[in-house]
Amino acid sequence: MRDAQSLLDQLLAFGGERLTTDQVHQLLGTAHDDRVIALASAVLEHDAGRALELLHQAAGEGLQLGEFLDQLLDYWRDLMVSNSAGPGFEHVHLPNRHRETLAGQAAALKLDTILAGLDVLSSTKARLRGTSQVRVLLEMALVRLSRLDDLVPLSQLAQWLSQPGSGPSASGVKPGTSAPSDAPATRRAPENAQPPEVLKKKPVNSPEAPVERAPTPLLAGSLPQVWRETLGQIGQMLASDVIKAGMPAIFAPNTLVLRFPSGYNSAREYCQRPANVDRVQAALRKITGQTWNLRLETVADNSAAEPAKTAEDGEETQSRYRKQRTEALKQPLVQSLVEVLGANLIEVEEGFASAETPAADREEATQTEEA
Repeated sequence: MRDAQSLLDQLLAFGGERLTTDQVHQLLGTAHDDRVIALASAVLEHDAGRALELLHQAAGEGLQLGEFLDQLLDYWRDLMVSNSAGPGFEHVHLPNRHRETLAGQAAALKLDTILAGLDVLSSTKARLRGTSQVRVLLEMALVRLSRLDDLVPLSQLAQWLSQPGSGPSASGVKPGTSAPSDAPATRRAPENAQPPEVLKKKPVNSPEAPVERAPTPLLAGSLPQVWRETLGQIGQMLASDVIKAGMPAIFAPNTLVLRFPSGYNSAREYCQRPANVDRVQAALRKITGQTWNLRLETVADNSAAEPAKTAEDGEETQSRYRKQRTEALKQPLVQSLVEVLGANLIEVEEGFASAETPAADREEATQTEEA
């Protein structure tokens, strides 16, 4: 209300004691209802040239094109409610003298066409906020509005797809209209012709059909090849940090260990993120056909993580692990866990059971076994 009173004061200062409609439109930069209806009629009659000429005249007379677009939005909104609720609907922007014209235009249109026009105008309004080409966008909206009847609704497309032969002909004749008498006859398909969906199918042994490669078992000898393929599938950014750990080692069944030098802690922390670990494990599973767990460690000696690891290193690591596992299974406490609880030895840490078990530990293990 305060803004309305302020605007009224400006109008009175501009027009004197008596205000007229022309003075209000001139001050606000808006168009008369007759001009809005004339422009809308040109659009609805698919006369894009006349619509652009009317817009040119309005811009030449100083009308604010943004305000003009708002008036067109209001008019298309009135078309929508008149088409939906009937011509007797009271809540429209137009005065009573234009209700008959509005009702006639709304009745001649499909509701989907009106809604599409509203969408064009509202999208144009949103795009005006970030551009200085107001006139170009408004001209483009008017041309699109004048061509809405040329668009095919999705329901019609679905009907054409579900009913072969019901779509438009190649000569451009719209559905429901007859082709010219001099149009060439439609060529009949050969009797032995296959349906399009059959022709689109390719045999399994076709050269274009994708061939699934067999998984590569991850062994000491195949580790370098598998690891190169893995690095190629995890992305360049992650691979650039993973390679700083050098060639991984097969530490246990279905477990790979990456040992980063102490100077690459940031690379190890990045690679150790759950999403990155999952990406590497997924690549390994895709290449080898097996699930592999990835462990990341930091070593003090840089030479322990040189990239030039060989297959013999992997075989040596595997042999050392088997030896550690055998020694661990000889421990009384481990034997008790396996026999009494049915436990399974999954992993052996480096250095476990490497030294002789102290006498006190042997006595404690014996007591535990007896208990």
